[in-house]
Amino acid sequence: ENGAGKSTIMKILYGLYSLDEGQILIRGKQTEIKSPADAMANGIAMIQQHFSLVPVHTATENIILGNIKGHINLKKQNEEIRQLAQQYGFDIPVDVKVGELAVGVQQKIEILKALFINAKKSVKERDTISALTALKKALNYAEATEDVQMQSVIYYETADLYNKNGHYAQALKGYKIAADLTEDENLIATSYMKSGKIYDDAGLIEPAKQHWLSAIGYAGESENIPLQVKALNHLAKVQSEIYDKKMAYTFTNLANNLAEETQNNKVKAYSY
Repeated sequence: ENGAGKSTIMKILYGLYSLDEGQILIRGKQTEIKSPADAMANGIAMIQQHFSLVPVHTATENIILGNIKGHINLKKQNEEIRQLAQQYGFDIPVDVKVGELAVGVQQKIEILKALFINAKKSVKERDTISALTALKKALNYAEATEDVQMQSVIYYETADLYNKNGHYAQALKGYKIAADLTEDENLIATSYMKSGKIYDDAGLIEPAKQHWLSAIGYAGESENIPLQVKALNHLAKVQSEIYDKKMAYTFTNLANNLAEETQNNKVKAYSY
């Protein structure tokens, strides 16, 4: 229906418009999308009603624009785009300037731009699966040799991989197992620290605070001052957000005092 707000919602999701209220959740995690670059990083593409193509650039150059960094092998990219087009039954001249192409072909290029973003995301997901397979094999070996410390490290690395790819339930489970298996206070503290961040990002303040407090305790046992300072600053931030200024001030002071004990300037800068 005209006027229902479809285009407005799409432009918000794609970072062209800002939210007035409400939240954007991706895989259950609140996500800020302030620009098309943020949207594309999260695998969101938008096929514009009015073309957003650069007429003096070729089809390939338009499709990879903003998605490829560093040195670009244009011959290789032309072949990649040609294969992507064939995969979806599109016949487009990848090395011809867009301004010289018919409107119907330009529409196909807009569609391929969206497909290209998700194709790159699919490659990342395949790499993740390969990494998880390798970690599973390593875990089998560690279990067979009863190497508990190695098992803990593998569970931690697996949790990190899940965390980076937005699978937060699996990440939390992995961090917990890693912490339970090891006696390494640094590994335990870091596991609690990262679990707290997952809870905080999901808006679950109480479990986030409990995990950060645990992180501080274990980091203190291993004399890991940078991690203590980081956790204390996270606690100060959430206390400030719930308008508990007194506790926020307390945590900030503790962080500042600890930061003064270290010669690490980055820790001091983080604290202040």
